[in-house]
Amino acid sequence: MNEAHGELHPPIQETEVPERNLLERFDRLWYLVRAATHPSRIPGEPREINRSLLNRNVRADLLRRYYELPKTDPDGRKRIIAEAHIRDEIARRYLNQGEITVNLPDLGPQTSRLLILDPPESQTTLETEKKPPIYLIPSISADIDPVGGLAQELAFMGRKVVVIGYPESSLGRTTAEFADKASRSPNYEPHVTFFKCALRQVAPEGEIELWADSTGGPIVSEILNDQAFQKRVSQAVLFSPASSVDQSRMELAAGLAYEIGGFSGMLGRLPAYSLVWGRKTPDLPHQDKIKSAIFNAQLDKVCRKAKSWQQMKVKEGGKIVIWAGKNDRLTRSYELEQEVSDNPQVVFLKEEQGLHVTPLIEPQRILRDISAAQKS
Repeated sequence: MNEAHGELHPPIQETEVPERNLLERFDRLWYLVRAATHPSRIPGEPREINRSLLNRNVRADLLRRYYELPKTDPDGRKRIIAEAHIRDEIARRYLNQGEITVNLPDLGPQTSRLLILDPPESQTTLETEKKPPIYLIPSISADIDPVGGLAQELAFMGRKVVVIGYPESSLGRTTAEFADKASRSPNYEPHVTFFKCALRQVAPEGEIELWADSTGGPIVSEILNDQAFQKRVSQAVLFSPASSVDQSRMELAAGLAYEIGGFSGMLGRLPAYSLVWGRKTPDLPHQDKIKSAIFNAQLDKVCRKAKSWQQMKVKEGGKIVIWAGKNDRLTRSYELEQEVSDNPQVVFLKEEQGLHVTPLIEPQRILRDISAAQKS
């Protein structure tokens, strides 16, 4: 019997984010944002790195903090400058991305983007060094960049982060057989099998933490129904999980419109969001229809309530933290609270004004809440 096997491809130091961020294009026209976050580079060898809109926005925040401090506080200003250098180093490491290929029996080779982000030594502590790596699964059919801010903030907190993208993402490569199975499967297969195999390839042994955003949530919930992973996963964190309720495509679209409208009161945070719109280099032409079919199959599943929530489990003593915003009209993740109320490992964090994307655009604040919940 054929078994799935994987292969890691060496990382390549990119000089810029390889996906097209639609907001980067708006930034060229939006002079107010551009004035605060004009394009810049991270100097270094062998090549300079183009700062993304996200990283320029972070630097703009640091610059504001710098000038808010009086000149009589030189030590405070030095700390901000030091933080800027650390975040530049994390941004450089973030762009050192590789790939992973998983060869699935009868479905063929599936290749996705892979990020292994180690924190700078200056950010690690005895406490963070004892913690296992965080493995993060992004939202629907995504590469790395939609969770880029979250990953970089975790690295700044001293955590090692591994992000695995989807094979049907902009930078991935997949097969018609994978698309056919995704279309016919009532749950999140064959993605669950793909991510299980990828996790075994990247982390063949030892404890791990398993985190996910949106569509990654129900995928992780199915993984946590597997006893083998229940014995390895020490903590799990799910942000705005999809498949929390049954809804129509029309209701999902209405929720998306509400989500977009929710940005009107927080335009200053918009540059922190990565709205990926394909890859910067031309895709393989024959992949377009295959990827579109998988994406549509995923959308159908997002609109169906998953059946795997109640049986989720991590190692004894661990927690499954679910973050949901009450203004998340996209996946209505706040309605999942009742479904998981009988699970003693679940800690449900519900934010009154939170949107679906709040964890992605305010990672620093949300991660503080997650840390507190894990320690409670």
